[in-house]
Amino acid sequence: MFQDSNRLMKDSSSRIEAMNSGGLFLGGVPEGFRVENMAATDKPFEGCISDIIHNKVLISLDKPTSFNSVELGRCSLPHKLPPTIPPPPPISFPPWQLPRLLDTSTVATVYETTDATDMTEEADGVSQEMFSNEATTEMPESVDSCTPPGRYEKEEHAVKFGDQQHSFSIIHVVKRDIQQNFIMRFHFRTYEPNGMLVYIGNHGDTQHVAGQLAEGRFVLSLNYNNVQELKSGTGGLNDGQWHNVTIHKRKSKLKMSVDERGEQASKVKRKLNVKPMIYVGGLPANITNTVGVVKQGFQGCVKNFRFNSDPINLAGVNTTSQGVTHCYTNVETGAYFAGDAYAIYEAAFKTAWPSMT
Repeated sequence: MFQDSNRLMKDSSSRIEAMNSGGLFLGGVPEGFRVENMAATDKPFEGCISDIIHNKVLISLDKPTSFNSVELGRCSLPHKLPPTIPPPPPISFPPWQLPRLLDTSTVATVYETTDATDMTEEADGVSQEMFSNEATTEMPESVDSCTPPGRYEKEEHAVKFGDQQHSFSIIHVVKRDIQQNFIMRFHFRTYEPNGMLVYIGNHGDTQHVAGQLAEGRFVLSLNYNNVQELKSGTGGLNDGQWHNVTIHKRKSKLKMSVDERGEQASKVKRKLNVKPMIYVGGLPANITNTVGVVKQGFQGCVKNFRFNSDPINLAGVNTTSQGVTHCYTNVETGAYFAGDAYAIYEAAFKTAWPSMT
């Protein structure tokens, strides 16, 4: 980067005047631009530049006047990394020493990555490849490369909602159980602040009990011609950690607790006028006349769902489900793109920049 041939002294108050035919160039200068004695070299810079601050303002490199042969937002120099030092070749032994050597613990010392017990068991069929003088080298990773993918371990007794717009499971229960006395327990995990978790109601939604996330808090919404709400004591439940919920109805009292603390209660009718169905994770597209219920479906995982102490498989044969997928043990914020996935950032996005005059 250069400006002109004048050198500013320390603590100088002189202004830097830009040339009429130039500007601020990063990484090099356009073809035909004469550097002469204004810079130490006219050789273009090869590498990565970021976090340029001018007058205490961070310059955004994604909005240049023009650019050429630059990868914006990407930094990788695989061809400039130092070569990996290969490991020393394994030690070769004469064939007449192999039986004696394999009976000792010396093998584990010579080949540190090989288990001595396994080699002893296979002493009669030792592969000559283990005693080859060829060394295996690994290619170095690119600078600022993505974290290597880990093992995709599925969470036991858990399912994921939200991979499509209307994602839900329907649990069919005995009408007497859901209308009078019941206890419902489950765990959830999400990064989203809003979403429907459980819902029971009737055709006109004149009565319902809905458990949902609203601004990171668990809210139990009760509707009996007027909407009541029971809220969890703490927010921030969309932290990507597992939280457990208990909803308990006994006679004319309904209780709710999150993470086994802060129990709240409300009076309800002894017999609820609701259908014998429990919606988990969201609602079908044809249920739209709900009051006091978040419209967004739940985006995250639910596990260990129990109704009256009975475990429920939310993707099993005894439930009706749509858009329910596997839940993985390790998750993080962001978007995962499979081989056939894509996202539209902007329909009228233009990649061409105006040419420099």
